Amino acid sequence: DGGVAPLLRSGARAGDELWLTGQVGGSFESGWHLRFEPRIEAGVAAAASGRVHAAIDLSDGVGRDSARVGCASGVRLEIEAARLPISHRCDDWRTAASAGEDYELLIAARPRRPEVDEPPFAAEPPLIGPIGTVRTCREGEPTGATIIDPHGVEHDAGRLGWDHGA
Repeated sequence: DGGVAPLLRSGARAGDELWLTGQVGGSFESGWHLRFEPRIEAGVAAAASGRVHAAIDLSDGVGRDSARVGCASGVRLEIEAARLPISHRCDDWRTAASAGEDYELLIAARPRRPEVDEPPFAAEPPLIGPIGTVRTCREGEPTGATIIDPHGVEHDAGRLGWDHGA
């Protein structure tokens, strides 16, 4: 029908850069979870760009949802806490990574060429990032995601976020 194939969470590749369509954290405090704007246009543009390998809608927190991408893709996502676009309604990176209902897209895209400093595709609002990268798992390391705090300490991102089974 001439459309583009949907982006899945299972397509992230080692070397990809991670981008967001907006801020994370503070959804409940701001009421964003009740009046959010789905990033449909950004998702379509991402799929049509040919540069994006995977994407996920952040409903359970960037921590838990990034781990879902890593597990589905058989890789490890590394997010730098200092690069997260955190809402001013959040106290710290851990709260922002754990908060749910952000409804932004986390995107894994082919890395930019060194001579071109631009996001993988045009979006409104503009993409934020890169906030991290995708890599292969170290020996004995599970698939998933890591958030590296401002002190260089690694945290299991899968433990940060909304757990529907709790």
